[in-house]
Amino acid sequence: DYPPGYMLVLWPLGLIGRLLGTGCTGMMTKLPAFLCDLAAIVLLYRFAKRRHSPRSAMWLSALYALHPLVYVTGAAWGQVDSVPALLLLIVILLAFESRWISALPVYVLAVLMKPQALMFGPLGLVALIVDLTAHKRPGKLRGALYGMGISLVVAAAVVVPFSLKQPDWSWLIRLYGGTMS
Repeated sequence: DYPPGYMLVLWPLGLIGRLLGTGCTGMMTKLPAFLCDLAAIVLLYRFAKRRHSPRSAMWLSALYALHPLVYVTGAAWGQVDSVPALLLLIVILLAFESRWISALPVYVLAVLMKPQALMFGPLGLVALIVDLTAHKRPGKLRGALYGMGISLVVAAAVVVPFSLKQPDWSWLIRLYGGTMS
């Protein structure tokens, strides 16, 4: 019942497990979450260091790194939350710099990883509208429109391979509807 985005994360793990003759082990399925947690720590540190002191950056990244729930959900339980959390962090950092051409496709990828990322959509939409109206520059609107187009390409690239064996295109809506309910 995983969405197609996360299936693309699990697929290479299954191939590696098949090559090793072990199958996809529990440790292997926890590896993406662990790596995403490490990447989030690094991104938080780099972002904060550019805007504040290295000490402040260390404290911010330490708050994330030392929070027990980060590791309980991913590394211990093997939940996939760290993967879309990292993608949403990237979206926030890109949106903070008005880089909508990249932020929008990354957001779509986060939603394709885990439907709960949809809950951030309204906030992101408000941020986009405020950013576009506060700084009336044609380049920003163009970047947002390109970002939307790239988002459609990303969605198609991830969803279409899984749609080929489905009876109709409503399978994704049923999958997400079941998860969200």
